[in-house]
Amino acid sequence: MEPETKSVIVVANQTATAPELVDALRGLAGTEPTRFTLIVPGTPHDDGRVPAEQRLDEALAELRAHGLTIDGHVGCHDPVVAVSDEWSRGGHDQVVVSTLPLRSSKWLPGGLPERVAQITGAPVTHVVAQPVVAG
Repeated sequence: MEPETKSVIVVANQTATAPELVDALRGLAGTEPTRFTLIVPGTPHDDGRVPAEQRLDEALAELRAHGLTIDGHVGCHDPVVAVSDEWSRGGHDQVVVSTLPLRSSKWLPGGLPERVAQITGAPVTHVVAQPVVAG
């Protein structure tokens, strides 16, 4: 009998290709079958940053290059709503929230990791990563 595949939601934006996140996901995958779903929250307006679709495509390619089984999509601009929408589809086991450090993060002052844990009731791993600068 094959082991059941673990399903993990990952919510990230500027840190979606950060080495800290890659390492955390590889660690979670370990040796058991694991499927990740990356959610990149959309931006409600053009703020000069990399568009969410482009960031998603780059992140999926990078994470797959590290041997991870991952798909993803652009979600609601509110990361809590984005995770809640994905969680409601069912079948997920845990969530990874990847943020910038507190001094730079727009997500941490609002308690994103704690709020995600409250709405899902699932284990939440919080990864703090430096922003990845596009080359």
